[in-house]
Amino acid sequence: MQEFVVTSHGAPKWDAIRTMASVEVTNFDGMQHYPDWMTYALIEAATKELDEPAEQILGAFGEYWVLYTAKEGWEDLLKVSGSDFVSLLQNLDLLHARISRSYPELKPPAFQCTDRQPGSLLLHYRSDRAGLTPFVVGLVKGVGKMFQTDVRVKVVSEKSQGADHDVFHVEYEPHD
Repeated sequence: MQEFVVTSHGAPKWDAIRTMASVEVTNFDGMQHYPDWMTYALIEAATKELDEPAEQILGAFGEYWVLYTAKEGWEDLLKVSGSDFVSLLQNLDLLHARISRSYPELKPPAFQCTDRQPGSLLLHYRSDRAGLTPFVVGLVKGVGKMFQTDVRVKVVSEKSQGADHDVFHVEYEPHD
């Protein structure tokens, strides 16, 4: 998130967000696990400092995160998990299993693709972490960009609205 805010809004905004969130870490290490409270505190502070809704920040951050991690050395792992947009979505649990070997404290969400039709599918998302639905929308859009695929994502059901888990209707169209 640090790189996302610095890139999109500048270092002074990041410092203000970090301070408002009472986060003492000044430089985050991508190879280290951080507690969930920190993420939630940073998002809450970002909504105030950037004067943007959490949904917008989380969506933009999700998209940025996929592209940033690919650029920072994770692209091979992403592409081994799927050679195109749909195969990567179908193999997200496998990707998380591979990552968990290096990060045993990781508590990954679960993903499942169903109702696959030409150009669309339902993506089921299960997680113990609340409030990350917009982040997942951004992640899916970021995966689309990574594979040069036009993507539209609509939330069909949300755990926060009483559903068992989040479900997204994903429409996609690869570029030629």
